[in-house]
Amino acid sequence: MGPYFWFGGAPGQPLPLIDDYPNSLRPTRNKEGVRPVRVNHHEVPGSSFMLRNSLVEVLEDLFGNLDKEEDGAPHR
Repeated sequence: MGPYFWFGGAPGQPLPLIDDYPNSLRPTRNKEGVRPVRVNHHEVPGSSFMLRNSLVEVLEDLFGNLDKEEDGAPHR
């Protein structure tokens, strides 16, 4: 499976802010012929996402290094 596209911060960190990205418009026009702004919808460009080739890379983005053994015991 893959590729995947990651938009996020380091493990345990909040998502990057999207407030600076423009709001998207509704795809259809209203009766006045205007495409109103979609509140709470932002157009995040593809360049803001990082390419991840495997699910393991996505999991490491979420949880950190998966090879790390915290208590000395191997993962099972």
